[in-house]
Amino acid sequence: MTLMTKRHSSNILQQLDRLVEHIIYHFACEEHLLEKMSYRKVQEHAVVHKNLVKKVLEVKEHYSQGDIKASVFFAFLVDVVVLGILGGGF
Repeated sequence: MTLMTKRHSSNILQQLDRLVEHIIYHFACEEHLLEKMSYRKVQEHAVVHKNLVKKVLEVKEHYSQGDIKASVFFAFLVDVVVLGILGGGF
């Protein structure tokens, strides 16, 4: 791996870390709001978030180990996280 490729890979990992942190933050804020609204299924919703974060971290680990390309990780995030949220899959 060239120095430029290593830097690029390191930059991608940093951006993925920031994205994962934002997803976790987003879910925590959402759960807090749901609790304030006395949403009766907040615990079920939190379990969905927890499982999703676990899967995101697993896929990120596969990327960091070189098992998958960044494009696969990003596709996963779009398909599962973004489209899942927009589609009401949660």
